[in-house]
Amino acid sequence: MVEINKLCPKCDTPTILEQEFCSKCGNSVDSEKATQHCGACGNIVNYPNEFCNNCGKEMPIKELVKISYCDKCKTEYDKSIKFCEIDGNALVYKDREIDGNTNIKTDSSISNNIELKEQVDESLGFGWGNFLIFMGFFQGSIAFIFGFLGGIETEYIPNKGVALLISVIALGSAFGLYQRRLYGLYVLYFSLIINIVFGLIAVYEGDEFYQFGGIFAIIISVLWGMYFKKREAMFT
Repeated sequence: MVEINKLCPKCDTPTILEQEFCSKCGNSVDSEKATQHCGACGNIVNYPNEFCNNCGKEMPIKELVKISYCDKCKTEYDKSIKFCEIDGNALVYKDREIDGNTNIKTDSSISNNIELKEQVDESLGFGWGNFLIFMGFFQGSIAFIFGFLGGIETEYIPNKGVALLISVIALGSAFGLYQRRLYGLYVLYFSLIINIVFGLIAVYEGDEFYQFGGIFAIIISVLWGMYFKKREAMFT
C-alpha cells in the first residue's frame, strides 16, 4: 500500500495527509510538502506527482480486485455475493482496478457500493420483502385506479385526496424498495409509524373488534420494521 506523508517545515516530522499541525512541535504542516512512497521501488516521491521519478511507475500503484458483477442492472458486489439483490440475476466475476492508497478517501460510488455489500449478512433473505413490494404496488394501484380516478369511496378511502395520498405512499415505497433505495425504506418506516398510531387509537377508543385489529396492526408494523432494519445495508 502507498503511504502519503507531509513533512513539518520546522522539524521535518512526517505527518499523515489529513493532519494540519505537526504532532511533535505543533507547527502548521504545509500540504505542498506531502510525500508518498512508490509501491514498486520504495522511492520517496512528492505528492501528488503521478509517476515515480526513479522507476517511472504510476503513482499510486493500482491494484486489481475481483468483484461480482450483474450484467442486467450493472450493479457491482463483493465477490462473495452470487446473485444480484436487485433483480436476482446470477452474477459474473470481473477484475476491478482500485487505488492502492488506503490513506486517501474516495467518493467512488462503485467502491462504496462494494464496501456496503460486504456489510450485508449473507444469511438474510429478502423473500418477505418482495412480498411487501408486491402488496405495495397492488394496493397503491387499487387506490389510484378505483379511489382517485374512479371516485369510489369506502370507509378507509373516504375521498379522492385520501386515495391519492395512499397510492403515492404505497407506490413510492414499493418502487423505492424494489430499487433498493433508502428513500423507499424511509417511506415504509413512515407508513409503519402511521399504522402504529392508528392501531393505538383503535385500541384505546374502539370496540372489541377494532381493538383486536389495532393490536394486530401494531404487531405487524413492528415486525416489518425489525425485518427491514436488519436489511438496511442492502439499500443505498
